[in-house]
Amino acid sequence: MLIILKLLIMELEKVFVVSHHHPDGVELSIFKKNESAVAYLKELAGENDFELDDEDYPNEAYSDEGDFVEIRECVIVD
Repeated sequence: MLIILKLLIMELEKVFVVSHHHPDGVELSIFKKNESAVAYLKELAGENDFELDDEDYPNEAYSDEGDFVEIRECVIVD
């Protein structure tokens, strides 16, 4: 019960993380607005010839080589 109460008191901040998975590792970029994350995902997809899962509101993009980019909604707890 104490843990639940403590979580309710803490301030939560939502962010959007764009992760670019490739053979050398994973690159993470953090955005406060989903629109900014989507714009960056589209930019990465265009630069790398990735196929978007949705043209208007993509959450993921993939290449034929197995590389991919995705957006995850995350919460930062202060």
